[in-house]
Amino acid sequence: MTIHESFEQSFRYSLDHEDELMLKYKNKVVAIYLNRVLGVYESTLDAYLNVPKQHGVEPGSFIIKTCSPQEPRYVKLYHSNSDLG
Repeated sequence: MTIHESFEQSFRYSLDHEDELMLKYKNKVVAIYLNRVLGVYESTLDAYLNVPKQHGVEPGSFIIKTCSPQEPRYVKLYHSNSDLG
């Protein structure tokens, strides 16, 4: 499975389980990979730094989601490593 495919599957899971995630993980940050929550974190940075080390998944293959009623349901963010020199 490619990084893109695992990201898409993770994103679909986050949308399909939106209400459940909001209730269970209110005001927390969750990392989602494929069809499961990998971990619960206090911040997006904490999730981003720890998920690859703790679970052996590549950055870009999982979703980091803030479970807060104030957050939009989802935001599309595009990133390119080509700007990193």
